Amino acid sequence: MNRNAILGGVLLVLLAAIFLPKVLPEKKNYPDLLAQVDSAAVDYIRLEQGGEAITLEKSGESWVLSEPLRFDADPAAVGRLLQGLQEIRVIARTSDNSGYEQDRRFELDDDQARRVTLRQGAETVLDARIGKASSDFSNGFARLEGEEPIYRTAQHLAGRIQTRQSGWIKRQLLDHDGNTLSSLSLNHADGSRMDFANRDSLWTLTATDRRGRVTIEEREASESLLSSIRNTAARFRISDIGADSLVAKVDAEQPDVVLSYTTAGGEEETIRWYRPDPESSKILCRVEGYEPWFETFKSNLDRLEKDPEEFLQKDD
Repeated sequence: MNRNAILGGVLLVLLAAIFLPKVLPEKKNYPDLLAQVDSAAVDYIRLEQGGEAITLEKSGESWVLSEPLRFDADPAAVGRLLQGLQEIRVIARTSDNSGYEQDRRFELDDDQARRVTLRQGAETVLDARIGKASSDFSNGFARLEGEEPIYRTAQHLAGRIQTRQSGWIKRQLLDHDGNTLSSLSLNHADGSRMDFANRDSLWTLTATDRRGRVTIEEREASESLLSSIRNTAARFRISDIGADSLVAKVDAEQPDVVLSYTTAGGEEETIRWYRPDPESSKILCRVEGYEPWFETFKSNLDRLEKDPEEFLQKDD
């Protein structure tokens, strides 16, 4: 091999060393996905933050909240969570996080992180910590449990992960058509009573006072006022499980109002309402067939505590 050929070969090697790294794509130092799970196969979810925890478990085709209490879970809320977690895309490696030194900065430390654990049977398919959002809230930060690197994720997931039970319980307890109820009654704490009856789509009111005397007998009821009560009761929703501190203020045997109704199909439902104190903005109730106390909306009880005359159809 002559001298020129050797020099040419050396030159090619040098040129390759200089220019080839610029031509070849740079190797990524992060995975495309932090997690990819089959959301339909997940049957266990645990969410933790700051010492609070929520556990959701699949029971047949439904989800139940099993911690801190056992209660039916809202399938829509669980579905939204799993949809967001089934594929956590990574767009950058934010920090090597040696010795977890950057955890607090990105809200991934024990006090601030939202820890998510998903299982499929006995297999854990995701165990991660979700941190704060980026400055424009378009991305978020996360890392796998037990691993140091922090990644920027394509989604801000922290908002989906909450440990308040009110965010996961099934809030709509009753589901009937309010227009097809056959009767509805209101029993008040003072002993007075209002009975509404549906006869051929015409609602009438019979009222008795606290001494049992009939004060209104089969008079036409106001459809606009009564329909609001019927629909609220027929598709009754709660806001939360009743707090022990509120329950301690009421006597279970002394409800302020007992609302009962019968559906066209003969089903009977009863809701007992309690006001913890006159100034309270929170109302307690108990629903027949359910064990827990519930919190509900103050306006629901306010519209029941009207004078019977207000429920009558006014002449035009």
